[in-house]
Order: sequence, then structure tokens, then C-alpha cells
Amino acid sequence: MQKMQEIRESYLENNYVEFWIEGGIIIEIFKPEITRISLAMAKEIVADRLKINKGITMPLYIDLANVKAADKEAREYFAGEKSVQLVSASAFLLHSYVALILGKLFLSINKPKANIELFRTKAKAIKWLEHYKNLN
Repeated sequence: MQKMQEIRESYLENNYVEFWIEGGIIIEIFKPEITRISLAMAKEIVADRLKINKGITMPLYIDLANVKAADKEAREYFAGEKSVQLVSASAFLLHSYVALILGKLFLSINKPKANIELFRTKAKAIKWLEHYKNLN
């Protein structure tokens, strides 16, 4: 019961994503209707994620669901200092091989300032993130 209470207390939702903390990992799930990310969306997503962190550095799991694209400015923002604040590592769950290829292209061009890996299964992503817990 305590675990469910902790998850509920750390839950936040905006127009684009749902966030919660589970087992010391921030879970960020994009809503199914979100297919493209703009700079304004990226800024709101990061601002809300920082509210969930409550000043504690944690790994971040991101399920991109139906996201097919992000504007150039949004990609640059996600790769910048503000976006990786209080994040020890990020694991992106991509739902298609095309998304995986585009994700690798993003990482090679924008070079985020954090440890980031791309995954096709949630289990592998969470297992990888376990190594980045409690790195304050």
C-alpha cells in the first residue's frame, strides 16, 4: 500500500505527458495523441519533470509512444543543460525500428549532455537505468 501511495504523490500530468516516480526512476509517458513535439511543449515537459524530481537527481524513462518527430528547436532544447538537470541517465523506449534509427540520428547530431540509450523494450530500459539510481 505504501508503494502505491508514493507513486500517487509523485504523479503529474500535463497536456503532453504523464509523470510519476517508481522505484527511484522517473517515468515519463507521452500521451497517444502526441505525434510531434514543439519547443513550447519541450519547455513545459522539462519544467513539469523538474517539479517531480523535487531537487533529487534520478534516472528518467521516457516512452515516446506515437511521437514521430520533434522540431529542431525542441531537439536542441532536449539536448541542452536545462533538460538534463537532475537526470542521471535517460532511457528512451521507441516503438518502431524507424524511430530507433531516427533516435540514433538525433543523438549523433544533437549530442545530449547526459547518458542516453535507446531501447525497444521497457524491461531492458529499466534494467539499464538501475545502474544510475542513487548517484547524488
